[in-house]
Amino acid sequence: MKILLITHYYRPEVGAPQRRWGSFVKHWQRQGHQVTVITSLPHYPLPRHTSRLRRGNRPFRHQRGVHGETVIRVPYFAHGYGAVSRTIDHLLVAALSAVVALSLGRRRFTVVIATVPALASLAPGHIASRIFRVPLILEMRDAWPDLVTYAGWAQTTTGFLARARAVVHRLVTRSQLKSKHVVTTSYRFAEVLRSRGAEHVTVIRNGADLETMPQPLPPIAHQGSLKVLYLGTLGRSQGLAAVIDAAGMAAAGGVDLELRLVGDGAARAHLLERARGSRASITIMDTVPHDEVWSHYEWADTVVVSLREWAPFEWTVPSKLYEVLATNRHISGMLSGEAAQIVRDAGAGFVCPPGDAKALGRHWLQLAHDPSLLVHSNSGRDWVREQSDFRKLSSAYLGVIRETTGQLIEGG
Repeated sequence: MKILLITHYYRPEVGAPQRRWGSFVKHWQRQGHQVTVITSLPHYPLPRHTSRLRRGNRPFRHQRGVHGETVIRVPYFAHGYGAVSRTIDHLLVAALSAVVALSLGRRRFTVVIATVPALASLAPGHIASRIFRVPLILEMRDAWPDLVTYAGWAQTTTGFLARARAVVHRLVTRSQLKSKHVVTTSYRFAEVLRSRGAEHVTVIRNGADLETMPQPLPPIAHQGSLKVLYLGTLGRSQGLAAVIDAAGMAAAGGVDLELRLVGDGAARAHLLERARGSRASITIMDTVPHDEVWSHYEWADTVVVSLREWAPFEWTVPSKLYEVLATNRHISGMLSGEAAQIVRDAGAGFVCPPGDAKALGRHWLQLAHDPSLLVHSNSGRDWVREQSDFRKLSSAYLGVIRETTGQLIEGG
């Protein structure tokens, strides 16, 4: 098959979408399928952090990817963490991606896949589907458009912004209904999409590539102390202020607690300020290259996975959860819905409701007094092997493509 992928994020950037698609493309190319990727020049999470990743990349040039795929990159808009500049970037990349698709008009593809985030990628996906007269698969990695138009925000917003969010919700929902197939990463959100009228919805979880992921050695915890790691986006969605509060409570209870936050995001400055008054030892570090990630997992006794108490997060499973499960480290989860259930099913750690700093602080006190609670054999990694290893997920995705293109043929 000849697959056209339209994505705002792609390797050599480091992040969950990049890992997912890098692994899928690797497996598909190995099986003889041909993948063409339209994406932006590397600039995630911020252009100023990724200049070294752009070396050797030229806009609009057809380049060979590390797995043999064809990669065509377009310019981006230099942005910060603000919503306006990021939206401009998404719109610019989407418009230029559509231009690239038009330039490929003589090529033949089996299917077009457009993946979100960013929401603007939906437009070039539909355009490419019409150009090549092939079905479109939309991949909704999170609960979009609900995360953008969540009612909890809209209640405090009036005027133009409220109307704009309502328009976005309608447009994205219409885009989902007009696609030939929708892929989502959680079962609960798949049910929401079906309730809105989407006929063909399949769940392909996020996951981990066990083929390339080493398993850290078991933690060597000492009674009375605890090393806690959060590694990922320091954004508004993660609710990390409650994690800092929990660390302070555990430290006030006599625990020698070290909390390490590794990453960057819009909430970084706020978290730095909040950490200054804590009784725990808190370090906030910049994003690290992928080859340094494992040293942080080796250091940690427990790893935090956290989301805020927003209704759409009931249907969302953070991609970082699968990576942490694969490390087999104890998980300290502030989660609800499907994500919380996965931690329980895997027997991989502790879960409390989002924002419940007291419950998390009490649990860390227990871990410090009884380090044996940190050990759960290989349950986390075993769950990933059975439920969300990228090798199995890539095969399932190929099944969706075959089903979708078969529907087109049968429909005449």
